[in-house]
Amino acid sequence: MKLDNFKAVTFDVYGTLVNWEPVIGGFLAEWAADNGVQATEDDLIQAYDDARAHYQTLRPAMPYPKVMKSSFAYICDRWQIPVDTARQNAFAASIKDWLPFPDT
Repeated sequence: MKLDNFKAVTFDVYGTLVNWEPVIGGFLAEWAADNGVQATEDDLIQAYDDARAHYQTLRPAMPYPKVMKSSFAYICDRWQIPVDTARQNAFAASIKDWLPFPDT
């Protein structure tokens, strides 16, 4: 196998090189506590991943900050909590806080 046999090499960054779960889980756990939502951090991460998959299926090229904002609204709707736009924007901005896995 030679590297010059390939035109492109791709790899997954999300969840492979970058560990998004601690930031998203912590953010949503704080949101849940502030809004009286009874859900585990795992439940909240799963809700986020369901929402993310939903929006990326509808529009695969959607910019990721928009995916984050839409997913936050989806989660709010799931637990019947009004969307706080400041918190929604902070959620989308949390991407900058995601850290690589130690072996990355």
